Amino acid sequence: MPLDAYSFCPGGTGKKIKFCCPDLLGDHQKIERMLVGGQLQAALNHVERLEEKHPGRACLMARRCLLLQLLDRLDEAESAVAEFLQQHPANPVALAETAVFTAVKQGGRAAMPWVQRAMEAVETTVPPRVWQMLGVVGQALAQEGEFLAARTVLHTALALRSNAPNLADLLGEMLRTRELPIWFKEEPPLAKCPDNVPWKANFDQALKAAYHGRWSAAEHRFLAIAAQAGDQPAVWRNVAALRGWLADREGAVKALRKYSRLNVPLEDAVEAEAKAMFLGGDPLGDQADVLSLTYPIVDVQQFQAAIASSRQFRPLSVNPAAFAEGDEPPPLAVYAVLDGDPPSGDAPIELANLPRVLCQAAYYGKQTDREARLLLFPVAAAEEQAIHRLLSQLLFGVLGPVAERRVTDRASRTLELIAMNRWLPSGVNGKLFVALNQRHCEEALLQQWPNCPLGVLDGKTPQEAARDPKYLVPLLAAILVVESWTDRGGLEFDGNRLRARLGLPTLDPIDPEQVDISTLPVGRLSRVMEQKLPRAELLEAFHRAAAFHYLPAIRKFGRALVDHPESADQDERAKILSFMAQVETDPDRCLACIDEGRRLSESAGASSAPWDLIELSLHLARGEPEEIGRLLNHLTTEHLREPGVAAAVHDVLVRLGVITPEGAPVKRSPGPAQAEPSLTVPTPEGAEPGKLWTPGGESGGGGKPTLWTPGMD
Repeated sequence: MPLDAYSFCPGGTGKKIKFCCPDLLGDHQKIERMLVGGQLQAALNHVERLEEKHPGRACLMARRCLLLQLLDRLDEAESAVAEFLQQHPANPVALAETAVFTAVKQGGRAAMPWVQRAMEAVETTVPPRVWQMLGVVGQALAQEGEFLAARTVLHTALALRSNAPNLADLLGEMLRTRELPIWFKEEPPLAKCPDNVPWKANFDQALKAAYHGRWSAAEHRFLAIAAQAGDQPAVWRNVAALRGWLADREGAVKALRKYSRLNVPLEDAVEAEAKAMFLGGDPLGDQADVLSLTYPIVDVQQFQAAIASSRQFRPLSVNPAAFAEGDEPPPLAVYAVLDGDPPSGDAPIELANLPRVLCQAAYYGKQTDREARLLLFPVAAAEEQAIHRLLSQLLFGVLGPVAERRVTDRASRTLELIAMNRWLPSGVNGKLFVALNQRHCEEALLQQWPNCPLGVLDGKTPQEAARDPKYLVPLLAAILVVESWTDRGGLEFDGNRLRARLGLPTLDPIDPEQVDISTLPVGRLSRVMEQKLPRAELLEAFHRAAAFHYLPAIRKFGRALVDHPESADQDERAKILSFMAQVETDPDRCLACIDEGRRLSESAGASSAPWDLIELSLHLARGEPEEIGRLLNHLTTEHLREPGVAAAVHDVLVRLGVITPEGAPVKRSPGPAQAEPSLTVPTPEGAEPGKLWTPGGESGGGGKPTLWTPGMD
């Protein structure tokens, strides 16, 4: 819209140009034309000449700050912003610019006080630069893993202006990530004021401030009510939410735990405690060091002979370049280190017969300035002594003492317990793999986990804590955390079996004829009795679960829709089949969805390549080389020229270590004699729980985001 006298002043004064700076209307219009035409330096020159005549005018200072940023003269821009703020300390644009620079240089969390000051300074219409500030800070918060604050800041930005595809995509990615539990991703609305209380007016004022983006002011109002009215659940629930929005993790944890100890429904208390556990960084208080151990090789020939004859060092068919350290040469070979011999060819494939993978080992040859060495990683601290004993048995006199012991990470012992780190014989099909993985998970959680000490239970085991009512809420919350980890790993685990085994209250099915499921938290949808839902409500529940990538509910409603007797629109059914093919844990149902999807595409005269790619990803995840080869050959001969197929095939070949990301064949360094490779099952994908999700990576604290402005979408 062209700038006129009734446009708001670009300086953030909250007044229209006619009532603020009418003498500069023509100059504002000229500057706008220069901006549209890309004449940034000319526009800056004009602004600086105007400032000589009209020093201290907010509109001109705001223009100069923005133009310096667009010209990438960031040091000068930062000085201009500081000058702007000094002269106009209550100006929302000056505060927004300060928030932007703080986010870029110090991070989103450090910027939040400035964000709040900017939002509180807005009187009526939100200036464009304040909206842009929300986008910049929201992205910075996401990069730092401050999920609760990032989600709310981005929501606020999109509520003010929906035409920001990059922000909408980032928010959607955050909500769909499998790294975060569902009860963490969805924020329920703020609690309403209880009826017939003398402090209702103050409560409603706090809510109004919160819904206008003034979260810090709202928090202070709610705390004032708490001081007056005592421990009111609605007050503390809102304080906890607001502190999360403000990136105050420590404060949010305290408020959530305060709320969970008040007179609230047990399920609400448990979910609040689980969220507090997750925000704390070590959800169950059972994290332990993860190590890397480096041993010098004192006799290379004996080492090679010992490794070649050992059945507990299994060569991995991988690209050694992926294990190179800095500028040093890559390892000559990489092995899986097992805690026992693999089963013989005629032995039954059962969990009891399958050795555990203790760690991986990279063999580096001798260099000019460094002896040959064996690097073991990742080594759980609890396994360190077992690994020392194994090496002393298999490689006695071949390795020197540990030359370097480094702590590389920390990991939850519960998560390590859930992961089926087993060495499987070659040729294990996907169906058997899924069954073994499921069986391992159930045995680990039903038989072993109840006897594992947890920090959140004051060092007690779940079995011990279950006998003390004091630990009811934290123990049930710990089970919620465990369920979220099995969901993330693609496993189907019924937490009620664990609750019943410990003598705890179980979660009952939810009858949709008695409850409006549209008001249920998404995390409770998996308990809805789907057989009582008409097809339209099934579809609505499916889409709601899919928006948050909540797998238990997606599978429940998706299976019901696939099997539903009522016919569906062909496009809609194809979308459901595609989604289900990618989340199904039952291999037969998964392949049935893919086959039906292919038939639908072919009957419509469309390419079946998308279904081939879905099936390819399935076989890749299950390590089925024959099926992978068959589909790759089919895609390259029948579909390679179709959009997206060549790129997808390239990605698969890179993942298999056949080619480099640049497309060159991988040259494998010669190493010791290679045995027939087998399949190693890694831990579930994703970041260590408690290290919050970040876009494009598994850990927070990445590079600082660039300044974002409209036009970068």
